[in-house]
Amino acid sequence: GINLGAAFWADGVGSPNLSLGVSWNHTMDADFSIPVNEVLLGATITGTLDMEHDIDAFMVNAVFRNNASDTKFHPYIGGGVGIAKVDAEITAAGAVTVSGTVFVGAVTVEDDDTPFAAQITGGFDYDISENAYLGVNATYFMTEADLFGADIEYDSFRVMATLGITF
Repeated sequence: GINLGAAFWADGVGSPNLSLGVSWNHTMDADFSIPVNEVLLGATITGTLDMEHDIDAFMVNAVFRNNASDTKFHPYIGGGVGIAKVDAEITAAGAVTVSGTVFVGAVTVEDDDTPFAAQITGGFDYDISENAYLGVNATYFMTEADLFGADIEYDSFRVMATLGITF
């Protein structure tokens, strides 16, 4: 899927190598789709079952980071907790053919939940100027939403390129 985000960090909080931050990430995961083409009791059933979901995560994070100003390379590792707004939509569309007569239909249902979320993160930043840096961030994100009467785990591993501005 695709992940977009933004974060605000404060470096050297209580310790020279502790950075605290808040972040927002919007994840549009790869959609799930199952085609159906079956014959049951002389009727032909065709169609699709599609599920789409989006996750907006609002997190509070802490990382241990090499904040030394005498180096341009700053590796870090840490994690965060927060909430995830999960929106899901299921669409079932199909046709049933019985003795040459075709019956078509479609239904869409939506559900959402705002569960607890957690993440483990690591990566590095590289200073390209006094006020800008580039980096790579790898995150394992976890949440479990109650959707359509079922507990659905949304665990994902994502790698993101970062562009940062310091002030």
